Amino acid sequence: MASGICYQNTMNDDFDLLPSDATPNNDPAPGATGGLVAPVFDGQGGYVEIPDSSDYSQPTRGGLTVEAWIRPDSLAMTRVEASGYVHWLGKGELHRQEWVARMYQDGNDEGRANRISFYAFNLMGGQGNGSYFEDPLTEGAWLHVVGRIDAASTSIFRDGNQRDTDALSGYNTVIVPEHGTAPVRIGTRDRQSFFQGAISRVAIYGAPLSAAALRDHAQAGGSSGYDALILGEPDLVGYWKLDDTAGNVAADAIGRNDGSYVGGVTLAAATWNPS
Repeated sequence: MASGICYQNTMNDDFDLLPSDATPNNDPAPGATGGLVAPVFDGQGGYVEIPDSSDYSQPTRGGLTVEAWIRPDSLAMTRVEASGYVHWLGKGELHRQEWVARMYQDGNDEGRANRISFYAFNLMGGQGNGSYFEDPLTEGAWLHVVGRIDAASTSIFRDGNQRDTDALSGYNTVIVPEHGTAPVRIGTRDRQSFFQGAISRVAIYGAPLSAAALRDHAQAGGSSGYDALILGEPDLVGYWKLDDTAGNVAADAIGRNDGSYVGGVTLAAATWNPS
């Protein structure tokens, strides 16, 4: 078990907010036709916002799995926070903290070069517990990343392989997940840092999916059958393929809770082709 601990600012949210009605740069790439495509986030202010739902919180059904494909286009993104990391997916704001996926950037103050982490928090923030992997990464290469929370622990998977598990009670603070009212955001969490690159096929499940299921997902990545595989999971509560080619709506493939593209996001500018 690797050490998984971090701190979340609980005092203020005094940061440079992108206006909520900012016009996204979401004109589709020339020739984009949908399907196996993904948006590119500019790393300066582009993100997707999905309204809050209790389905995206671990206590609602006793477990949670968050799955995404990411393609970092830089290992030294410029809109970082704290010691030098970027939050690229999460649900949490001041006094409404729940979970987050993080990527440390080259040159960060903690010597965690390109570490990717998944943390759970108490609602008030402070110390969080979580899991991580720390591998050499390549700009422009796709990764399949999954964070999972059950009643006792967090886990993280890369490309279908479980890499770390950590107890919610394993450090100085016991984490007791609760439902907060913050939205889910893709490409950022609370608009203090922003991901630069492509993100595709973000799925949330109201249960801790098995390692075997997650291996199947990773192996099917980039194929025409992938979406049917995900949509067939009985615990799926939200699925944003992010293959939209026009407009501001990030469609939920199960029709429950569409998101919105905000700021510097270019639709269908990447090909989702993990190998």
